[in-house]
Amino acid sequence: ADARAAALGAVPTVARDLGLDAPGAERKLLTAVDPDTEAAARSVRDRLLIEPEDWFRPTDDVPSLLEVARAVWEERELRVTYRSARRTSDQVLQPLGLILKGATWYLLARTRQGGDRVYRVSRISEAAALPHRFERPGDFDLAAAWAERKRDFLASIPRYDARVRVAPDGERLLHLLEEGTPPLPLAHDVPRDDDGWAHLRLRFERPDSAARLLLQLGGHIEVLEPPELRDLMSAASRDLAALYAPSAEAMTNGPPRLRQ
Repeated sequence: ADARAAALGAVPTVARDLGLDAPGAERKLLTAVDPDTEAAARSVRDRLLIEPEDWFRPTDDVPSLLEVARAVWEERELRVTYRSARRTSDQVLQPLGLILKGATWYLLARTRQGGDRVYRVSRISEAAALPHRFERPGDFDLAAAWAERKRDFLASIPRYDARVRVAPDGERLLHLLEEGTPPLPLAHDVPRDDDGWAHLRLRFERPDSAARLLLQLGGHIEVLEPPELRDLMSAASRDLAALYAPSAEAMTNGPPRLRQ
């Protein structure tokens, strides 16, 4: 446990999520090394801090993470209740590794039917490490396996690009765009117009989902391209304006009064 925590010394929030005491392990480690090595380690710690969480994007709720991590460490099969987009199922997995992508935890595991799959840990509602161990593949490379899954996943996603401009006050709402969210916070060299609006290229799956997500930002975002997405946004805006337009009676009687 100390060795695992020490390996995550530069990422204390990750160690905490996995139930490891990185500061405690570091103290034990530094007492066992020579002064020059201790000074070098402290120099890095005082100059480098890594936080995987984005500024504006909330982190997933991962109540099963500790049990999943225990099964990974101890090479034990794992019984999970997993909620996918279509259904909830009970499965027994051979957990091979954990991946933290941004602020989202994933589990790469082998199923009893064969083949490796990636599971989002926040969708595991229940998890229990089983008493027996499994034989971990000797040639397994987590980084290579994850890179392959990422390529397959990205290739399977339909791509719909949009060019937009975002008001300064709207930047805090960009996390609402889900798959279209750009890296946050925005880089300092993002192009801006004379009004301070940031110009971005965003990627969505389809025009209808892009419009639905972009409408959440209201007047804080403007679609510049493509024209069909501008038309969708314009039509939705007209519908909203008509819905909230004052009625003829309200125009006659004035604004409604609040009840006491």
